[in-house]
Amino acid sequence: IKEFQEAKGTKKQELQKKIVEKVFTDAKKQEWMEMSSMSTVDILHGDLLGNQEKEAIVIISTGPKNTLIAVYEKVGKDYKYVDIVDTFFEVKNIQLIPIAESGKELLVIREYANQMLGAFEVSTFIRAYIWTGTDFALVLNITEEYRTYWNELWDGKKLKEESRWLRIMQNTNLKWENSSYPVVRVLDRQTYATSTITNSVNIPEEGQFEVMKIREVPQTYYWSGKWQHFIKGEGIDSKTGNTVAILEDLSASPFQMIGLANESYRIKRQNNVVEVVPKELIRPVEPVKKTPLQV
Repeated sequence: IKEFQEAKGTKKQELQKKIVEKVFTDAKKQEWMEMSSMSTVDILHGDLLGNQEKEAIVIISTGPKNTLIAVYEKVGKDYKYVDIVDTFFEVKNIQLIPIAESGKELLVIREYANQMLGAFEVSTFIRAYIWTGTDFALVLNITEEYRTYWNELWDGKKLKEESRWLRIMQNTNLKWENSSYPVVRVLDRQTYATSTITNSVNIPEEGQFEVMKIREVPQTYYWSGKWQHFIKGEGIDSKTGNTVAILEDLSASPFQMIGLANESYRIKRQNNVVEVVPKELIRPVEPVKKTPLQV
């Protein structure tokens, strides 16, 4: 890895090819091998394992829809494969955030997904991962930007003389508060708009939409050492009486503006199972007042 980072020209290309093939093999992604010739490699270093050493974070991109991130632990002068973090669309940037209680760093990734061909969606996500001792767990998943289009005829309505295009957008103002227990504060600004022109086969221009609804949704996520996850708070499961972590309020979805209500929470149970349950089954307890949660 060090040799690759210091190499230039043809030598660097040769080493890059070896790294790509090695990572794809270690990650059991042999089906990506055919794209190895078009791959690019970036390497960062961070203490993800909490062993006071800097691991190599290898980012391999084969194009705008295929990025793989794997981690290698330094052993002497060599590096040993630890695990794959995940696969992504396009990785815009990566940030390392320390979690003081564990001595580890969070791996925070901004992922951009352009699916305008087919799904008519463009999204940017903030995803944070932490090493659990056996794998890299996704502990925060925030939609930073979102834009989707669809024609109202796709909603199953009968053919009308005039059909409009519909658009939902979300832009999120996100603020990290780094401390021993990080806090993420977000403000989602959501809009619902309809096209001012009708019977258009193609998506209209941005200036041809009229905003019909706007709402702002503030949310706060706290790092919890108890749950090893970013949470919105805790709640009591009315069926079991057990405490659960509330990870996400699904009613914050921008689709709530058009009547597609989802009055549910995504929760984490004490056995680490994550599931979606109706809000009525969970009684939220006192909101988190201090950044650290008491174990």
